[in-house]
This record gives sequence, C-alpha cells and structure tokens, in this order.
Amino acid sequence: MRIFTTRTLFLIGIIWLLGFIVFGLALPSEPKIPTEETDAIVVLTGGNKRLKVALELLSQKKATKLFISGVNQKVTLDELLALHPEYVISRDAITLDYSSSTTIQNAKEISEWLTKNAVRSVRLVTSYYHMPRSFLELRLLRPSCIIVQHPVLSEKFNQKPWWWGHNAWIVFLEYNKFLATAGRYLLSKFNL
Repeated sequence: MRIFTTRTLFLIGIIWLLGFIVFGLALPSEPKIPTEETDAIVVLTGGNKRLKVALELLSQKKATKLFISGVNQKVTLDELLALHPEYVISRDAITLDYSSSTTIQNAKEISEWLTKNAVRSVRLVTSYYHMPRSFLELRLLRPSCIIVQHPVLSEKFNQKPWWWGHNAWIVFLEYNKFLATAGRYLLSKFNL
C-alpha cells in the first residue's frame, strides 16, 4: 500500500510539474487580436502599465467604455487620468470599481457592470501571467460573453525568462491559483 501511495504522489508531482511548465510556456505575451473592437474594455488594477494600455485602447476607440476594477479607495478618476495626460478621454466613458480586492471579486464586479451596461464583448486587460486565471474567472460568470484577451507585460517581471528567479515564483503562485480556478470551472461544467 505504501508503494502505491509513493508512486501515486510521485505521479501527481510529475503531472503538476509538467502542467507548470506548459502553463509557463503558454502564457500569452501579446494580444492575439490587437485591433478588434469590443463593446467595452475592462482592466484589473495592479500595475500602472495595465492602466496605460487600457487608456490607450480607449483613446484609440477600441471600445466606448472602460471599467477599471480594484481601484484603491483613496484614488480618484482625476488622479488616474493625470498619470497619463497624453490620452484625451471623456470621463463619462470610465467607471471605477473600488470594492474588488481579489480576482474573484474583480470578475464578479465586472460581470455585474457588463450586465448593467448591456455589454456583449469585452477586451480584458491584465498582466500576462494573470491572464489565464482572470479569463477563466470571467468566463465562469459570463459564458456567452466574447472576451478578447489583451495581456500586458508586468512591471514585476524583470528581463529574464518566466522560469528564472523571482519570475518563477510569481508564475508558480499564479499556476496554483489557476489550478483552483480551473477546478471550479470544470465542476461548474458538470453541475457539481
């Protein structure tokens, strides 16, 4: 029995390691459809580069609305826009979400905003290592919504590959969170 348990644990470890490698290699570093227009853009905060990309997309008329999820309670729209004065954008096109502090909460707030604004297609902007889980969280709540992924290279990553040093740690954490989300997604598909 002990040999079976050891072999089983070893096999699970090998499968996990192979999954981790595939996850790291498959991380999207560029948007697949950079020019496609959507009804709205949603960005998960966590880095100034994400916000910059979202504002740039809005200024390029890739969508008419922008939802910024997970904004710090102390930050105003004027302060966010002041970070990037190069973009001339109507304040009415932007909605800030101050209540989200996790990816699950981000997806919930985004989903509610999409419903309220009758949005059927959205461009999701977040860090590239965060994209698989963010996409899946939103897909769980909005299975019929068209979600265009727009990954952004994170400021947290240095110029080294994903598997090197601190980068590997970030991807390791994100992979394990992704596995939990993927498990919830599969359970929802089988109504469990």
